[in-house]
Amino acid sequence: MNLIDTFLAAKGSTLVSELTSSGFSMEQAQKFLPEAGQQLIKSLQSGNVDLMKVATDENTLSSMLDGIDIASLASRFGVNEEAVRGGLMTTIPVLVDFLKKNGGALASGLISGLKGNSGGLAGMAKGLLG
Repeated sequence: MNLIDTFLAAKGSTLVSELTSSGFSMEQAQKFLPEAGQQLIKSLQSGNVDLMKVATDENTLSSMLDGIDIASLASRFGVNEEAVRGGLMTTIPVLVDFLKKNGGALASGLISGLKGNSGGLAGMAKGLLG
């Protein structure tokens, strides 16, 4: 089981509940979350996001969405772009908090050293996470 699967097992039902109250059907939310998790991990792996600021800085939170094709996700899951953006913004802090609390050494390294690190730990994280 990779880290995204572990994350979804631990936090998926809470996130599905939040997504269904913001425009997703239960089925859409359940299909959306694994893809959202993968897209967000790719964003983290890009090294362009300072994870230490994600929880406190709206600009950093928004910058995680820059490399994600919102329109494509909306089309694939049958929801509007605003719902996808909201779903991702709901998922980001939960994912980052999960990584901080449950990712062990990998999450510690990911959180403290991924920015600007294109090899080493980032490569290992890419292999393990996605």
